[in-house]
Amino acid sequence: MKRCIDEVNLLHPDFVLISGDLVYGQLYPFEYSREYKKCYELIQRFDVPTFLAPGNHDGYRRIGEDGLEIWKEYFGPLYYSFDYGNYHFMAINSYDWLEFLRLSFFFIPLNWGGSIRDEQLGWIEKDLQNTNSNLTFMFLHHNPLWDTKSDSLFGISYNNREEFLSLIDNNNVDMVLAGHVHYDSVNVTNNTTFITTTTPGSAIRAEDGYWGFRKVEIRNGKIFSYNYKEPKYSIPTYKLSYHFKNPYTVIAKNDLEKDMNVTFKFLVPKGQYTVENGQLIMQREDDIRAEIYVQSELEKKNVNIIKIKPV
Repeated sequence: MKRCIDEVNLLHPDFVLISGDLVYGQLYPFEYSREYKKCYELIQRFDVPTFLAPGNHDGYRRIGEDGLEIWKEYFGPLYYSFDYGNYHFMAINSYDWLEFLRLSFFFIPLNWGGSIRDEQLGWIEKDLQNTNSNLTFMFLHHNPLWDTKSDSLFGISYNNREEFLSLIDNNNVDMVLAGHVHYDSVNVTNNTTFITTTTPGSAIRAEDGYWGFRKVEIRNGKIFSYNYKEPKYSIPTYKLSYHFKNPYTVIAKNDLEKDMNVTFKFLVPKGQYTVENGQLIMQREDDIRAEIYVQSELEKKNVNIIKIKPV
């Protein structure tokens, strides 16, 4: 997870969306108390804003612990929305079961599939009606295109799935981002792009799978790209690396099959600097030190050296 976060930071997106299963919550007594604390600390490694939606592992009800209650203590509401420019984003809680249907006994949960109860469904409808954004995005754990009947000891289907899909269709949602299944998938249905992204650090459940994360790029008010490789694949981890040779020099390696635009932060004495193999995009300073942010294009399958020099 640390490695994945470091690589995301290199790409320096506007923000990060995380679609659940941040903790495990299924092995030891009072595991949530320990895991959520560690999870919160890990997320502080991101150097951009981070928005989260819960998954099934985040929300089991166990003896003495309720994962979703602890989630709210650390991360806030289970569902919410926000705007970024003229784009609207909705975090959905797709593990919205009644408390007794989230029970886990002897490490075995009753249900780990999807559910969106009527109260949240009403909020989704109202929120969609009240937005006038150029693009609308949802992110959640369980992709609503797929029933999750097999993710239940009692064969219970994805609760309110059809009603949820109708809201997506009727309100022209542009993109729905999901996780849960530990592999990549892209489906375009009724002009909505449904994307599932693989796990960054758990078991892989596809022959062509790997650990990874996804970059979604918007240009001129339109969705420009969302695949690292066609037709569905996310960016694999352990392909971007760097180290500082000294405070003024960073050596970066790109083992990906695409050029990548990355950002480095130099912490140096206050002053004016020029850049080699990059572009200075921001400088912050106090009376003694300066943070120099440099953007550089890393060529695919190549090693770049980026330097800053005092003027």
